[in-house]
Amino acid sequence: MHIDATMTAFIGLAILLLSGALTWDDVITEREAWHTMIWFAVLLTLAGQLNKLGFITWFGTLIAGSVQGMNWLPMMGFCCWRTITAII
Repeated sequence: MHIDATMTAFIGLAILLLSGALTWDDVITEREAWHTMIWFAVLLTLAGQLNKLGFITWFGTLIAGSVQGMNWLPMMGFCCWRTITAII
């Protein structure tokens, strides 16, 4: 039996609400948690659909062909430099 992680979370929430461990006021006051959950749900759905359509495999093959045979040390240096400049 395969149950999606999001569905499992909602089932858990329903059980907590029905058992009285949580109230609607408790749920409503956690706005940031709901925002995070919605963003993760959207991102996971998007990633799943991209994978289902074969985009991830296609893109990985495209990138692998571009970097095949390259020395890994300069590539790692570039990735570190790009990460640092993106953070700053």
